[in-house]
Amino acid sequence: MRCHPRLLAKIENQPIPWWQLALLYGFAGFGYIIVATYLPLMAKSAGSPLLTAHLWSLVGLAIIPGCFGWLWAAKHWGVLPCLTANLLIQSACVLLSLASDSLLLLILSSIGFGATFMGTTSLVMPLARQLSAPGNINLLGLVTLTYGIGQILGPLAASLSGNGASAIINATLCGAAALFFAALISAAQLVKQKRMVIRE
Repeated sequence: MRCHPRLLAKIENQPIPWWQLALLYGFAGFGYIIVATYLPLMAKSAGSPLLTAHLWSLVGLAIIPGCFGWLWAAKHWGVLPCLTANLLIQSACVLLSLASDSLLLLILSSIGFGATFMGTTSLVMPLARQLSAPGNINLLGLVTLTYGIGQILGPLAASLSGNGASAIINATLCGAAALFFAALISAAQLVKQKRMVIRE
């Protein structure tokens, strides 16, 4: 099916190709769900019953200011720079969760994770509304689908990595890598945009 020339021109001038946004969001779903699954287990290994009981409360407390903060930042510095930073910080917080023997680092990881993972959604969804996709593709529906697929594949990959502490470490590393790869997709488009501005 051919696209109208005007639609093709509009697609080419977008901040990120529609299919790359869908792919990026799928990797974000994969990375998010792994740490969301294992975070309570990591808290147990820290030896603090109080932290174990209220770890998700810390995540929840960071979500609301995180969403507002990322949207505010996107208005001032643009969506792609903020999306890249969001995914990089989220990836770092996932890695930080491996330091479960340190209560301070685990708390920082939980707060950072809460402040970023819903922030990703806050940045991606408005961007998906702005982008044009060929044919009858509903981009909002597609990015939601890829995020859901990532959430399904995450636990599947975790279950295939075995049992015990090594399995948690391997799964967490995979989650951090997925988020880092999503950040690279966004960063690549950001660099491409800057090069186009310099040429003009």
